Amino acid sequence: MNNQIRSVAIVGRDLDGWMTAFFLKSVLDKSRGGYDITFIDLGTQLTAHDFYAVLPSYKMLHKTLGANEEKLRATAKASVYFGQRFSGWNPDLPDYFHAYDRHGIDFNGVDFFQYWIKAAQNGLKLPLEEFSLGVAAAKHRRFVAGADESGFSHAAHGYHLSASEYVDAIARAAKNAGVKHITEYLESIHRNDEQIESLELQDGTVIKADFYIDASGSDARLIGALSDKNSDQHIESWDHWFHCDRIVTASSGPLSPTPAFSQITALSNGWCGLYPLQNRTAVQALYSSEYTELDKVAEEIKTRMGAEIHDAGERKIKCRILKRPWIGNCLAVGSAAAVLEPLDALQQHALVISIVMLRQLFPNSEEYDNERKVYNNKIRSFIENLRNFQLAHYALNSRKEPFWQACRGADIPDALARKVALFKDYGYASILEDETFQEENWISVFNGHGLTPASYSPLVDNMEEADMIRGFQKILATIKNKIESSSVMDNYR
Repeated sequence: MNNQIRSVAIVGRDLDGWMTAFFLKSVLDKSRGGYDITFIDLGTQLTAHDFYAVLPSYKMLHKTLGANEEKLRATAKASVYFGQRFSGWNPDLPDYFHAYDRHGIDFNGVDFFQYWIKAAQNGLKLPLEEFSLGVAAAKHRRFVAGADESGFSHAAHGYHLSASEYVDAIARAAKNAGVKHITEYLESIHRNDEQIESLELQDGTVIKADFYIDASGSDARLIGALSDKNSDQHIESWDHWFHCDRIVTASSGPLSPTPAFSQITALSNGWCGLYPLQNRTAVQALYSSEYTELDKVAEEIKTRMGAEIHDAGERKIKCRILKRPWIGNCLAVGSAAAVLEPLDALQQHALVISIVMLRQLFPNSEEYDNERKVYNNKIRSFIENLRNFQLAHYALNSRKEPFWQACRGADIPDALARKVALFKDYGYASILEDETFQEENWISVFNGHGLTPASYSPLVDNMEEADMIRGFQKILATIKNKIESSSVMDNYR
């Protein structure tokens, strides 16, 4: 084809920009050869306190890029974690873990949770998480070997990564792969209707490409220039659901021994997370400026969590999604396309979804109407499902403060309302198309927030009670044996 796309200009910064550039250069050159990838760097906004918490699936991105996982972990001062512990969201309930693993094993083709519901109704006092290998790994700081004939899945883990060091490593790899790097202020964008014709830099340099990618974060420098000037026409705000509008990031000293989980604690007017790294503990808090101020948040964090945030960096946060993240010959990735809270380790997941979709839909030529429609629809579908997962924490809280009452009182999206209703009735979490989190994840959150199913599957009653008790005991013994025979986390760097 004489109109085949061969040159791509990426405008952005930090991880969104560098990862997109490296990913495209690596993937496209391998599959189609010889692409010209230019990254126009708008300059870092990272501080020494910034970090990333990434889901277990993020490791597949490293594999795709051919990264040396062990070296990358060391460079980024990474700490392994198996899930997140939630405290204080429901003061009358115990803390709970959301680990990246299933609970127990199925009996007779029926999900273990259905049997646990019956047992709990009949007096079982053991929390559901006691039947999770992932939770046990988090509590005991142990690495567990892969799945075996017992039916237990591997206790999957994600990473806490120090942002500056991690981005520097990705940037070096991108430049070594052949990405052209330009550090110059973007002066103007020349457009013709919904097509970018060229970019002009402050020094007068003109950049022309076949395709443009906006990786500039919430600034949305490129895609915003192609959208209607009325922000309501191209941005869908989620302020009515997410009441936190300030995000604070700081560091405190390293924890010893290093926990194998993130600690997520509800505050009076927001929440705070502790994220262990090898050399420090990242502290991140979200709060509503309508209900409180930074000094009061800092004092509450010190009192409740023992963490100081003297030298904190603060910025505004507005959760939202673009109605059209791909317009004309410009496509938005990461937080240029959608902004979610970092709750549930989703800080970078919009980027992962974006570039994976871009890889699948990267156009062969300048005729890409179908690809554009699919990208816009799929990004919305994935991000809305993630949004609903985060909203579940707010909708199901039982705190008494006005902030939390406002969160609980907001009308939730229909898809989430149906999910909650089905779980309350039957103990199932229906999984939709384009879900990141699966049924075991939803069950952890719903159960942790105190949702009690009214009934369980009638198939459960086909199993004799004595057999069910022996099955439960076998699961607990298997978890105990696996933990005792596994290596301590300190041996894994």
